Amino acid sequence: MPPWLVATATLMAGLAVLPAHAKTLDDLRWDKRVLVLVAADADSEALARQRREILSNEAALGERDMLVFAIVDGRAAPVYGTPPSDAPADIARRLGVEGRPSFEAILVGKDGGVKWRSAEPVALAKILGVIDAMPMRRSGR
Repeated sequence: MPPWLVATATLMAGLAVLPAHAKTLDDLRWDKRVLVLVAADADSEALARQRREILSNEAALGERDMLVFAIVDGRAAPVYGTPPSDAPADIARRLGVEGRPSFEAILVGKDGGVKWRSAEPVALAKILGVIDAMPMRRSGR
């Protein structure tokens, strides 16, 4: 095998293991709708119920360009997709939930604005209905 081919293959293999650039919440603007689930602790029944409901239809999440993660005990945990690289405390402060509510779900639209919030778990159909009523979603984005 020619030496240039070995060098190229080695370089490509090395690049494949490099971590992808972690996106911030601002980087996700115009690309993803973000649902943030905030809970006081990892044993929250409300958080468990909402996670189960969210994951009941992953295809619907993908069709709507969704990212879903939870902030629990000061950490971000993935639910559907990879959480943004921002510090969870900064995200909580930005969304106005730094007081650590027992449970809250917050939907951030593609424009970066808060579009909906709930202090209790809700059916996925309700969240999808909020999204489907958004002008960007109605226009196919």
